[in-house]
Amino acid sequence: MDQLLAGKASTYQMEKRYFHKNGHIVWVLLNVSLVRDDLGNPLHFVAQIQDIMARKEAQKELELQSLIIHNMSGGVSLMKDSDLTIVYTNPKFDSMFGYAERELVGQCVRVTNYFDTEVIPNAPVIDVINQIDRYGEAQYEVCNKKKDGTFFWSSNHTSRFEHPEYGTVYVVVKQDVTELKLAQQALKSTTDRLNFLLNYSPVVIFSTEPDGDYSATFISENIKDLLGYEAREFLGNSTFWLDHLHPDDLEPVMNKFANLFVNDFYSYEYRFLRSDGDYRWMLAQLRLIRDSGGRPTEILGYWIDITDRKQTEVELEKLSNRLALSLKSGAIGCWELDLDQNRVLWDERMYELYGMTKTNDDLLACDVRANCFHPDDRLPTETLMVLPEFPWRTLDVV
Repeated sequence: MDQLLAGKASTYQMEKRYFHKNGHIVWVLLNVSLVRDDLGNPLHFVAQIQDIMARKEAQKELELQSLIIHNMSGGVSLMKDSDLTIVYTNPKFDSMFGYAERELVGQCVRVTNYFDTEVIPNAPVIDVINQIDRYGEAQYEVCNKKKDGTFFWSSNHTSRFEHPEYGTVYVVVKQDVTELKLAQQALKSTTDRLNFLLNYSPVVIFSTEPDGDYSATFISENIKDLLGYEAREFLGNSTFWLDHLHPDDLEPVMNKFANLFVNDFYSYEYRFLRSDGDYRWMLAQLRLIRDSGGRPTEILGYWIDITDRKQTEVELEKLSNRLALSLKSGAIGCWELDLDQNRVLWDERMYELYGMTKTNDDLLACDVRANCFHPDDRLPTETLMVLPEFPWRTLDVV
């Protein structure tokens, strides 16, 4: 007022709060001017009051938004569309890139981008722009560069709007996801290695439900190499496994399946129909997984083709039978010497040849054997058997 009276100002302006008749506060803009006479003497004041409640509410909201952005845990930046110059950064954005507060303002956003042929963003710039044009916003991951040259991965949310001072601008909200990205890469590496081992292993890994129809929940892709079926054929049909068991093996396998829920382990062999129509011998071993309360949660197992082993066992059995028949036909007795146990194992024919009865605790003494020798052969044989280096002077017979 003093400046108005002194002629140093033509108007006076201030924002004031008044109490409304109803008791609430009203923000107004007060404009005051001084009216003078022809000689310049003050006559009276003219005042105007303008309701600015809406503007004050908007200003309050903007201040709150500014405070929130300033203290956000994510980095926030604003850049012009015309030349990609950064016009605003919050403290988190500055510290994320290793810059002092507002040091990035006025610089091109390219100083924050990391360029490397080995490390690239998962979304090209044109894709980001297309997303914003189509949806009004874009979400993506990108590799950024700090002030010291080191890089880090960030998750970004970008949108575009018209700013009264800078024109078209982009607002970017960043979160540092480097640790998450490294963990994902390590997980991918482990998963790729596991898939490689599963796909090239002769063993098929699988899991099933622990009840109901025991439908498969997982089966490794190498089932295709083993039996000629796709993994999805097992996963999409809960009776696929049962439908391809050999009819003679179905009942024995299912009768013993209950052992899994008693011992938490089950191993069995059976024949399974391959996609080419041949039956293959399979060995399956199952392990029942229980929760902390002892309730079954999953069945884990593996399959391996044992057809070659089965065929070898058949051939060995044939050879053994032929040998036994040959020995029986030739009245030949067989015995084995176990040097470690100092014991002799005789077959039935040996006992017949010596006229002895088989018992579990027989001790074949030297004099007993000597009486069985021809007189002309007794001395050379006894001489040999008493030599220090001869390991079985007295032997157990079983």
